[in-house]
Amino acid sequence: MTMIYFIRHAEADNSVRDGRIRPLTGKGLSDRHLVTNFLQDKNIDAVLSSPFKRAVDTIADFAEKNGFKIEIIEDFRERKSDNDMLKDNTNFISFMERQWTDFSYTFSDGECLAEVQERNIAALNEVLNQYKNKNIVIGTHGTAVSTIINFYDNTYGFEDFMAMVNILPWVVKAGFDGINCVKMERIDLFNLRQKTNYGCREVSIYDLSKLKAHKNREIQIQIQKLTKHSENLESAATAVTVLAEKIWREHYTPIIGEAQVDYMLKKFQSAERICEDIKENNYIYFTAERIKNGEMAGYCAIQPKKDYLLLSKIYVRKHYRGKGVARSFLDEITALCRHEYGFDKIRLTVNKHNDNSIAIYHKMGFETIDSVKTDIGGGFYMDDFVMELRI
Repeated sequence: MTMIYFIRHAEADNSVRDGRIRPLTGKGLSDRHLVTNFLQDKNIDAVLSSPFKRAVDTIADFAEKNGFKIEIIEDFRERKSDNDMLKDNTNFISFMERQWTDFSYTFSDGECLAEVQERNIAALNEVLNQYKNKNIVIGTHGTAVSTIINFYDNTYGFEDFMAMVNILPWVVKAGFDGINCVKMERIDLFNLRQKTNYGCREVSIYDLSKLKAHKNREIQIQIQKLTKHSENLESAATAVTVLAEKIWREHYTPIIGEAQVDYMLKKFQSAERICEDIKENNYIYFTAERIKNGEMAGYCAIQPKKDYLLLSKIYVRKHYRGKGVARSFLDEITALCRHEYGFDKIRLTVNKHNDNSIAIYHKMGFETIDSVKTDIGGGFYMDDFVMELRI
């Protein structure tokens, strides 16, 4: 497991307007010993930091005493905010509340929280790949690390941010399996008995900008794995239901008709049915969400059978089709099929008249091996091809 210790900087001198060179106050310099003492027995392997002086100086005492050179990571910097924002504390609080309500909100010369989160998570994933199974210190900032917490625990919001905004310094300790966060807690250095645990979603990051279809565009999605142990299962299932309604009515009404779409959405895609399938029928769902704006791009579901993995559902929003989302789902599923279940094949069923999807599956490597007609009740049938992918 890789252990990351995010160190939010000590008290800084806010009379210095330039955030990059803003120093610690006398109290901040004194409080650095809390950080040094806390980290002393953590078997640290590397020390990284935001380029901002207050973040570097907070961990400098520990680094110097233990012979570490601090590696500067530009993308761990704090949010770029309006130049006048620090002049009025009331304006600052109002502004931050608006930003936490709307991750895309900012002034013309600042950053929205979605942008802060996207670059911090991208930088963090590079660190996790470089320092696998190591213990790492990262000097950071209140807003920056809060967006990281929110990425893995999307219940973290404005009130949580305000509860820590005046605590300087403080620590977030996070454990990772690969790039998946498996545990996270906030530690109050002024009261080491006081700890706050955060729930962690199982997520993977895919950079779609590397695909030919996205040349010169920055597109990253996060894929979340939903199991019976997921803390946000009910809310995620509701989000899937809303997305299913949009995709099914747009894509399947011309193929199977409005009446059957209504029936199948109610029978198979309600939030209650999704939760039931996950909790009782051994299903695993995956959702894809664009990091920049939080928009859901698609979802899929799998169910292990006797000797193969059933790809029960895979649906992508119209404006994300052909952009690598389905391929990202398949990469995730293939790894699970091979390494967790030990299967060598994935199967799915597809409506015989769904020509576009059939063509996509063939392109992905699936072959048609059978056909099946299934009575689903209500006077409706599913008339499908069975397709198989050997891995």
